[in-house]
Amino acid sequence: MRSKYYLWLLALVTVALWAFTIQKATTIFGSSAALEIFIRPISWETYLENQLLEDMNQARVDQGLAPLQTDSILADVARQRSTDMASQGYVGHTSPTGETAFSLLEKENLIWSLAGENIAYNNYPNKKSASVAFSGLMASQKHRQNILYAGYNLIGVAVVISPNGDKYFTTIFAEVENPEGVIGRP
Repeated sequence: MRSKYYLWLLALVTVALWAFTIQKATTIFGSSAALEIFIRPISWETYLENQLLEDMNQARVDQGLAPLQTDSILADVARQRSTDMASQGYVGHTSPTGETAFSLLEKENLIWSLAGENIAYNNYPNKKSASVAFSGLMASQKHRQNILYAGYNLIGVAVVISPNGDKYFTTIFAEVENPEGVIGRP
């Protein structure tokens, strides 16, 4: 009988410690994206993508706008753009071969009313990199307009970290009439 009591007590203490650890980790890391890497190991790219998306959506909510919904096609195009910039060592809206986010979207047959692209680059430490990129984008009038444009309802976010630690951020925004038909596509 006593051993059952100790087992229940041990289980209760374990749950309490786990809950305390999660609360403390949220306080230490400062966001749910940061907490995610603590609880469930993910890549730094995924962590930075989640953090940037969280920051952008919070900025939108602060302005009374709906948060953007992620879309797999937009994320794939954003990843292609970041990968291309990292592999070819440039930062720009047009690749050396003439490819743009918009030409890639056309290849994917995504029908949008309006689309936009924000790109950022830095080599800050991983934990600071997304917030630095976000601050830089918000400090630029055109990039800020993309983030806070009320008509956009979908977003794709990608970050690629080059072998030397440089981070290439790409966000693709789109205004799509029927996002239910777009969101969650494989």
